Amino acid sequence: MTNRELANQLNEQFELSGRSAVTENVIRQWVDWQLLPKSKIANIKTGSGPSWTRGEVALDMAAKLAQFRKYGLISEKQLVARCYIEGWPIEIETARPVMMNRAKYARSHMSKLLSVDYSKLERASDLTAVKKRALERQLGKQDARFEGMPFEFKGDTGILLTLSALSGNAPPPEILGMLEQAMPISKILGSHWAGLMSLFVSGISGMAGLPDEIDNSLLDSIEHCSDEVFANSKQSTQFIFRAANDPEIMSLAATVIGDTADFVFDQIRQLAPSEWPTLVFLSLCHSQHNSKNQLPKFSN
Repeated sequence: MTNRELANQLNEQFELSGRSAVTENVIRQWVDWQLLPKSKIANIKTGSGPSWTRGEVALDMAAKLAQFRKYGLISEKQLVARCYIEGWPIEIETARPVMMNRAKYARSHMSKLLSVDYSKLERASDLTAVKKRALERQLGKQDARFEGMPFEFKGDTGILLTLSALSGNAPPPEILGMLEQAMPISKILGSHWAGLMSLFVSGISGMAGLPDEIDNSLLDSIEHCSDEVFANSKQSTQFIFRAANDPEIMSLAATVIGDTADFVFDQIRQLAPSEWPTLVFLSLCHSQHNSKNQLPKFSN
């Protein structure tokens, strides 16, 4: 299978076209980035040139890369970060600067439109009505799918989370309860899931702050966390997204929370091929670096 034939197969399989289409050059990039093995010559055909082949593992990797591409993951750093979480053989020394890049991007994207001095704020009530309205416009409307659902954060919760991310202040205490209510499958997944929810919430604090402005910056955590924390954050992120594809867990969750289970698991599955797992990794890595507790252990 030549690069052109592989590209055509992936475009048809994932309905990719236009700027998102896989091309021969895209496949060559994946190879250059060491995310896809090179094709090998299977045999020589007289008069028609060599016959090229890739094994089933390589074809599965190409399919995953195409799926990531469909969700907008195109750059080398986006893909390396996402593939590291997926469990590809990428060394921590390679993954760490890539995760730093994604952390800087996330921080910049979150703060570029905001003009409030968050270091002086601890409560949403500290905002004037004018600044609060401006902030609500900048943050945008909540996904309509979450309205009336357990994931709906009403009132000042969204603003409080933003304040926590930019100032390094602790997240609002009610947010953990809201997440636990939204994800009652903690009863099924046990202490692992409950512990991850707590870590995820605490990881919001300081995610968008700069190291020279606050003490618990995400950028500082990614740069200075131990290899153990870095690897454990990958395992923790895998645990979250793989659980959503476990039929047994899905069945048990449905008996606990009914139809809401379909919605919750479907949302997690939709987010899995996107950059959201990278953001979850960053949050868990940040939280675990700042935590004095023993790291949770997960078996894949």
